[in-house]
Amino acid sequence: MLAFQFITLRIKQSYRELLALGLGRSIFLLLLIGLGEIFIFKRNDKPFLKTHIANHQMVYGLEYFFAGLPLLLPLLYNGHFVLCGAYLLVILLLLPIPPISQKAITYNQLLWLIPNEDFEWKSGLRKAIWMVSLVWLTGMGTSWLIGGVPVTLFILSIISIGFYEQGEPLPMLLAFEKKPKAILGYKMKRLLILFAGLNAPLIVLFMVFHPQYWYLLVIEWLLLANLHVFTILVKYAFYQPNDKSPASQTLVAIGIFCSLMPIFLPVVWLLAIRFYGKALNNLNTYLYDFD
Repeated sequence: MLAFQFITLRIKQSYRELLALGLGRSIFLLLLIGLGEIFIFKRNDKPFLKTHIANHQMVYGLEYFFAGLPLLLPLLYNGHFVLCGAYLLVILLLLPIPPISQKAITYNQLLWLIPNEDFEWKSGLRKAIWMVSLVWLTGMGTSWLIGGVPVTLFILSIISIGFYEQGEPLPMLLAFEKKPKAILGYKMKRLLILFAGLNAPLIVLFMVFHPQYWYLLVIEWLLLANLHVFTILVKYAFYQPNDKSPASQTLVAIGIFCSLMPIFLPVVWLLAIRFYGKALNNLNTYLYDFD
């Protein structure tokens, strides 16, 4: 009971500190925390460290502490001691979490909702279901904060874009029996629909708590939709069966950066126009029978 009251007090104090930081800094802070969660739950070296190092949890704690120094030092300098304490508390709460076995999870109840044609999402969710669930639930739990849902949408966007890194086997592409232009249109439409379905509850909660800031989600959604379309074009511009293109990954990273800096959005649009033609030509190499 005492521990619960302590954590509740820290949450309330952190909320007041976030209000004092302002909108921009709060969103940046939540974004850093969200990316940290992705790193912590995606790491696959926990079984190795547990086997070979006696105090493996101390190793985690030191790693997370030093990783957070660029954030902690400015907070300490500006007197935000409560947020620093909250960060250290989060580290202590994360340390006991054991490695999660993907084999022990039954995905049927979730994955049957996704059509077989959207194999990128089926495969991606099998690998990242815990990460997606954690980020999604965190977004639901912080929806009362003005930056909670926007940051969550961005992180989920990065995760879903990662589902499209690997080029599918050629037979799966041929199974669509579509022309290159139709393939690109279908992939873009399905990606946006699935991403919208994943985020619909988050958007509803944001509208409930912050109806006066509806335009923030509209702007963010347009930016993320632009980024998803760009991802599809880049993937198929460099598509090779069963291959993960380094050029594609680099260009998508550039697209993400440009989406964070709206002044560079024209660069993404120009690249998208260029890669649309390149994607059509590249796919035509494999789908010439459907011309």
